[in-house]
Amino acid sequence: MGQGLSANRVVYVAKVFGMPEEYKDPSANTTQFQAFAAGTPPESKRAPVGLILGGAVLAVVVIGVAIWAFAS
Repeated sequence: MGQGLSANRVVYVAKVFGMPEEYKDPSANTTQFQAFAAGTPPESKRAPVGLILGGAVLAVVVIGVAIWAFAS
């Protein structure tokens, strides 16, 4: 008997997943696309308030621990 085509062949089907929702297409807006094509990062319009506030809290904690450690 030869090794011809068999009726019991296994067929693998590839599953294609959809794009994630958080992907933002730069071609949706002309200005965004031009910035994307130029390779420039988007401009940030607000100050890094979280970073400044976090640094201030960290400084207060470090100073407080230092005062507590040297006062004991």
